Amino acid sequence: MPKFSKKSLEILKTCHPDLQKIALRAIKKIDFKIIEGHRTQKQQKQKIKQGFSRTMKSKHCFYPSLAFDFVPYPFKQEDWKDYERFNKVGEILLECANELRIKARRGADWNMNGSTKDEIIRGTYDGPHFELM
Repeated sequence: MPKFSKKSLEILKTCHPDLQKIALRAIKKIDFKIIEGHRTQKQQKQKIKQGFSRTMKSKHCFYPSLAFDFVPYPFKQEDWKDYERFNKVGEILLECANELRIKARRGADWNMNGSTKDEIIRGTYDGPHFELM
């Protein structure tokens, strides 16, 4: 059974307890890493500058963070465009949130219509992002 690394657990500790519950349930079903939780305003400005974010009102900037970013495990640099793997982890996270009756959504499906294709077309697809509602 997969389990989180020390680093993933450290990052997860910066997140809201409900996000921790969701992630700890999901890791029993699919292997993934938590790569980011809480961000400072300075870090968020840098993410915008780098093109990784579009807003200063990110849920990452709350403390505890209301969002985390993940990658499927194992992960290689070329996997950033592997929408299928991100979607698979995101769907498991959402399934776990529903089981726990916690309202959440994926950055791969911002409008929560069950499709990621429209997000890809609009350029708003954020496969690694998962947040509380």
